[in-house]
Amino acid sequence: MSQHLFQKLYWIPVFIAWLFILLKYRSILSYKFKLLKPANRSSKALLLPLMAILAALITLALVLPFSYDESFTFTQFTFPGPQQALFNYPAPNNHVFHSLLTCITWFIFQFTHSEIAVRIPALFFSAYILYFVFTRYLEGNLYAAVFFGILYLFSPNIIEFAFQARGYSIQIFCSLATYYFITDKKTISNLPFFARLNLVLLLTTIGLFTSPAYLYTAGGIYLMFVTLNIRDIKKEPFSFALINIFYGLTVVLLYTPIIASKGLHTIVANHWVGPVDGFTLKNVLEHLNNLVKFLTLPQQLGWIVIVLFVLNSIKQRAYYNMYILVIPVVLMFLLKQLPVYRVFLPIGCIMLINACMAVTGSKLFQRTTAIPLSFLQQAPAIVLIAVSSVLGYYYFDNYHPKDDLSHAYRFKKIQAVLPLHDKVYSNALGDSWAIWEILSASTKLRGIEWIREIEKDIKEYDLKSALILSTVPLENMKVIDSTTDADGRKILIMEGGK
Repeated sequence: MSQHLFQKLYWIPVFIAWLFILLKYRSILSYKFKLLKPANRSSKALLLPLMAILAALITLALVLPFSYDESFTFTQFTFPGPQQALFNYPAPNNHVFHSLLTCITWFIFQFTHSEIAVRIPALFFSAYILYFVFTRYLEGNLYAAVFFGILYLFSPNIIEFAFQARGYSIQIFCSLATYYFITDKKTISNLPFFARLNLVLLLTTIGLFTSPAYLYTAGGIYLMFVTLNIRDIKKEPFSFALINIFYGLTVVLLYTPIIASKGLHTIVANHWVGPVDGFTLKNVLEHLNNLVKFLTLPQQLGWIVIVLFVLNSIKQRAYYNMYILVIPVVLMFLLKQLPVYRVFLPIGCIMLINACMAVTGSKLFQRTTAIPLSFLQQAPAIVLIAVSSVLGYYYFDNYHPKDDLSHAYRFKKIQAVLPLHDKVYSNALGDSWAIWEILSASTKLRGIEWIREIEKDIKEYDLKSALILSTVPLENMKVIDSTTDADGRKILIMEGGK
């Protein structure tokens, strides 16, 4: 009884403490965003590679149906409304902050009956990631932007979540922006210590509110900040601790609806990410292998990226970069967890940035590309990024088998005929959970009347203008396609009577 009461009312003292710190110490809880403007103006030429990559992402968002995880997000958290995103956490699929954003975009753009209405938040953050990298990390260098763009386009593991309705693009932006504000010398000289601390913790809070698994990235990056600013921390330890407590309470308050309604265990001990017995060298190697898997394809190139990451860290004397490799392993050991591969995407992108800067920061590269370029000198770079965007899109749309997206490819044929019918019936698809979940999301998305599973006596159903999906033949039903399969079994796409 006391535990249940605490679960319902714990947020009251937490909120009082949060409000007290906010009001009394508001002078040190400031950001000074005007100091974050880039030192150099962005070249207009950068818009061309940015638009080329975005064109490929938007086309993928328009063409490809939902993956399984996107379908789960849509049916469980977006379609029912923000109350489900805020109060329910049945599985880590609920990237809470992202789910809330999809509720907003779905409310505004649901008239389109298109997947892009739910994918807008991911696309927005992906666009801002590219802009941030081009203008901050690469300082407006066109050929450096094109080089990173090619690495980005041919990293389908990253592209997959750049347009899908998942929260990983938010986490990637938070990690790249935080890493930049911690390590960039111009930012350090222009921005006071407490302003940088607030900015770092604000971005960390957004990342954690998107998914608690962001802790694996935040842990390493935050330790970088502490290492690089230990002198400032020693000068005012009380203010430093207070600001950390404030943002810690902020994270707790943001998760209050879930904790109060479902309990703390649903977040920290969710059965989908439960602890595993034992932690060995094999687990450590698996962690590194997971990083490589989400860098680029083929995987062998990922090891080259890691080598370039290490070389750039040594060249810049940025030995603190090793934290992002070590801290996740320590956390896995303490939590006894082996996270899914995509949890390491933000870390992988930091490594990709360092690998890119190892090349673009070389004297030879800078000498040949940093000078003002004429249109004719810019043209090869623009053609190269345009061709890469087309090839990257073609590969992804036709051959990429990664993760649960393979189910979406098999669903493409079904998706094409859905809008031609007023009703959709299914039979014997329940045991193929991925196809079934995608079907559920796609019918809801398009406002089609759908009955989950037809009974044996189909005569009771009005089959006029109906589409029937079944893994078993149904009498007197016309099969219009059978090229899609569900876990090796043919899905018969059938039409009812007209």
